[in-house]
Amino acid sequence: MTLALRLVNTDGQSTTASLRIERRPPPTILTVTLQSGGRLLVRGGNFSQGIFSTLARSVLTLVSQDGDTQFTAQIPSSFRLPANSPTVSLTIQNSDGRSHGVLLPRSMFEAEMATSSANGVNTERTWESASAAPTMEIADVVAGKQLYHFKLMIVHEQYSSPNQG
Repeated sequence: MTLALRLVNTDGQSTTASLRIERRPPPTILTVTLQSGGRLLVRGGNFSQGIFSTLARSVLTLVSQDGDTQFTAQIPSSFRLPANSPTVSLTIQNSDGRSHGVLLPRSMFEAEMATSSANGVNTERTWESASAAPTMEIADVVAGKQLYHFKLMIVHEQYSSPNQG
């Protein structure tokens, strides 16, 4: 959004200026790591302070936040995997209402839920978003007016577990 400003002195002299106001980009999830004890480490960008997150409709408790690039959240003990679904949704929302969601593989959570965190086994698993892939931005500007703008990306998803080779 661009605002046109006109400042006028008491003697009638004036000047004009324009001020461009840009909204903060929406949050983006790049990697999610399930840590022992049911904590999620979420890395990405554009996270506002006090980010709100849900996992399959269960509200996560924000444990810590490191700037606008990562946060750790606790999965509630009442969390249950969705029945008959191969994926689990993770959604994050900034204070301005802008959000981003990803679908995580169900298998990422099954071992953690079946294993007691007290047994000392490292159950850390990481998911990497296709958003981490290289992107190419394309824009067509004619006579100062943007006609279109979009991103192309190489789509891939990667899931790793300590037990995978």
